[in-house]
Amino acid sequence: MNILVVLPRIPYPLTDGGAIAQYSFLKHLASTDNSITIAALNTKKHYHSPEVLEQFGKVVSFDIDTRIRPLKLLLSLFQFTPYIVSRFYSQHFTSILFELIEQHSIDTIIFETPFLGEYILDIREKHPTLDLFIRTHNTEFTIHKRLSKSSKGLKALFYKRSSHQLQAYELLLSKLVQGLLTVSEVDKKTFESIGVSTPIEVMPIGVDLERFPLNEKSRNENTYFFFGSLDWEPNLEGLHWFIDTVYPLIRKQEPNSTFHIGGKNAPFSFVEKCTKEGIVLHQSIQNSSEFFQTYSVMVAPLLSGSGTRVKILEALAVKTPLVTTTVGIEGINFQNNSVIIADIPNSFSKAVVNLLQQKCRTEDLDAQRSFIEKEYNWGEIVKQAVVFLKAKKNQAYRTL
Repeated sequence: MNILVVLPRIPYPLTDGGAIAQYSFLKHLASTDNSITIAALNTKKHYHSPEVLEQFGKVVSFDIDTRIRPLKLLLSLFQFTPYIVSRFYSQHFTSILFELIEQHSIDTIIFETPFLGEYILDIREKHPTLDLFIRTHNTEFTIHKRLSKSSKGLKALFYKRSSHQLQAYELLLSKLVQGLLTVSEVDKKTFESIGVSTPIEVMPIGVDLERFPLNEKSRNENTYFFFGSLDWEPNLEGLHWFIDTVYPLIRKQEPNSTFHIGGKNAPFSFVEKCTKEGIVLHQSIQNSSEFFQTYSVMVAPLLSGSGTRVKILEALAVKTPLVTTTVGIEGINFQNNSVIIADIPNSFSKAVVNLLQQKCRTEDLDAQRSFIEKEYNWGEIVKQAVVFLKAKKNQAYRTL
């Protein structure tokens, strides 16, 4: 196949789940017997040289400003296309895609995330027989629906409206493509529940184990940590809940314990919150594997979100004891004595304290690594995805 992969950003450096998922997929797709062309938007927020992708195929990038404009955001609430989609759109980039399709005899296009939906509409209109696929990292409307329930006032109303927009928009896009690639069975069932009848293949986000070698160093005792992007609303929401309601309970039981937060792009208000005694904020992490293996326990207190949390998979890979929520572990079918699920402050704090005070059994930690090796091997995942792409080819003329 002559495959064009369309990206909403340059997925580098590998410091957040989205970048890791997109970069690793490209890396392993390039190792298959297919010709790969890459077209990437290069946003101001995640600006990076496209050269980091040239090892995977021909790369073309287009600079775009996706910063939020309050007036456009407000007006979008009265339109069909969600603002989270329209701010990624440029007619110039559509022209670039048309040129690449002709120059490289493209027969298959994979769009990373529904944020690129307007380009799907453009391409389907001009090329009704091309095989188009969407790779979803979440069900975007689910994230906004959950945020609407946990938010208050105008923010809650905004998320409620945007969740309805996103649901209708994602359903529309599904009618224009040959198939969807979702990261979990949960996401697949969610799409089916809103009426998506397009073929769906579950393609988990894998873990490149060479990036996560096990070290023999002992972990710092009486320490626990969070790792993730601090400009993603579900992460901030979960951390605020944790610091306000769970952290004081842990501090009461273990007054000498330290909570380490690793992540980039933290808003000033959150930086101020991290000045509490016993909390350490790390805003520049060079090696996530090393960070994961420095502290004793990981916490992932997510209350909203969708898809699969890459950082949880990586924590499992390096045998890190974990406490998370039902939403946090969603889509990951693993739980034992070293991985505890808790949804209320008391049970969450008790779980963290227990893991700080009692070392996990070696066999439980070994089971985490074995689970990742078996279920989240990128090479096998991408091979299965290619089989799905080929099976759904030539089922063209997907129109409204």
